[in-house]
Amino acid sequence: MPRYEHAETSSFWEIEKSPDGKSFTARWGKLGTDGRSKTKQYDDAYTCTADYEELVAEKLKLGYKVGKPAQARLAFAIKSNPALEATLCEAIEDPSRWSVYADWLQEVGDVRGEIIALARAGKPDEAKALAEAHTEVLWGDAWSVHSGDAFAGKTWLPGWQDAVHTPIEVAFAYTLDEHNFIESITMAGLDEEGHVANAMYTVLSAPVGRFTRSIELLVTHDERYSGASGAPSYDAVVAAIARAKPTALRRLVIDSAGYQLSWTKTGNLGRLLAATPHLVTLRIEMGEIDLGGSLDLPKLESMHLETGGLGHQNLQTIGKAKWPSLVELVLYLGTHSYGADATAADVEALLTPEFPKLEQLALCNSEIPGAIVCALAKSPLLARLKTLDLSKGTMTDDDVRPLVESFGAFQHLEKLDLSENYLSPSTIESLSTACCENQYYDEMVRERDQYGHEEWAKDATFRYTRVSE
Repeated sequence: MPRYEHAETSSFWEIEKSPDGKSFTARWGKLGTDGRSKTKQYDDAYTCTADYEELVAEKLKLGYKVGKPAQARLAFAIKSNPALEATLCEAIEDPSRWSVYADWLQEVGDVRGEIIALARAGKPDEAKALAEAHTEVLWGDAWSVHSGDAFAGKTWLPGWQDAVHTPIEVAFAYTLDEHNFIESITMAGLDEEGHVANAMYTVLSAPVGRFTRSIELLVTHDERYSGASGAPSYDAVVAAIARAKPTALRRLVIDSAGYQLSWTKTGNLGRLLAATPHLVTLRIEMGEIDLGGSLDLPKLESMHLETGGLGHQNLQTIGKAKWPSLVELVLYLGTHSYGADATAADVEALLTPEFPKLEQLALCNSEIPGAIVCALAKSPLLARLKTLDLSKGTMTDDDVRPLVESFGAFQHLEKLDLSENYLSPSTIESLSTACCENQYYDEMVRERDQYGHEEWAKDATFRYTRVSE
């Protein structure tokens, strides 16, 4: 419960909101006494939060300050040993490193040391109880995110005529590890006023969030996006996360979450990826993806980029990357209508680097399947692959012919996925060991016969990638 004190009158005032956000309880009195309390109920959380914030602002104007006991407790929780923490982030699952870190924290009088020590000693209930007793300390400036106040009462104004201010749709969720630090964060919903960006920074900078291993960012919450532009961009959020330097991060997901894919943007991911050297999994499903500059991710095992148009700059960045641990690479290349401007040379360059552990490759959803097939047939990577996915694109019999002619080079694959393309029945028969389900050959022929004579269709192929807008 947030506590405020007034030195001149030797009085205190506390206020706490209910879990459902529709009531709050205030307690007040002279310092050293229990004081009196009163609970006020509301029909909705929005009105409750507005009154809550008005009361807090009123008390601050009267000279009330955050209680000294809370400030004193917070002081020991913000101690940091960058070298020791960097060592821990490097091998976050190593129990011995947690023990060393706990010893140091206990030496400097930081309660987190005792919490970790109890967990390592097989006393999870005691560790959890101690952490819960110091929740405000562990969350620090991120307390409002933990309590739900960070987004309560925040609104946005839709762009249509006669629109009224509407509460933003954002939901913050997290899990804790055995040491009672945040292990994973899911932030569903995005706004254009910086509330999500500020929340992510404060949580990751708080004592409880310093060793976060997984972040999942979803554009929508309850299928809603809180922004007048209608074009969600994670630029501010990505910059805020990068500023917090979450070096323990192992998994990053950025997902359009059902929103119009082509309207969404990641923002420049360069600084964030540079700040997460131990990243293992990167999964992005957005319309416009910007990987930034060089990608030095020595522990990266899986990269999945799903978009309607992956630009050649991103392909060049991937082609120059050094990923000695990469096992899975999934790239949805997309269509030129949404920014896919890769050339045959880009594909060849992409398949040149040494990815010594690569086993699963997907170069799918592409308008240049012929160039991909030709490049693969010559690539040394092919022999090391276990699965190859060339599905969901515009592949025709002509595109796949080099594969058919050198099919022996592909027969070692455990799975060759050519589904959802435009292959004829006769070609499918010659690729008996490949997955060729759900072809659109008949639809292409039917549309060509129906519209091919019309002026607008003179350059039309009647072939489309499965993911575009």
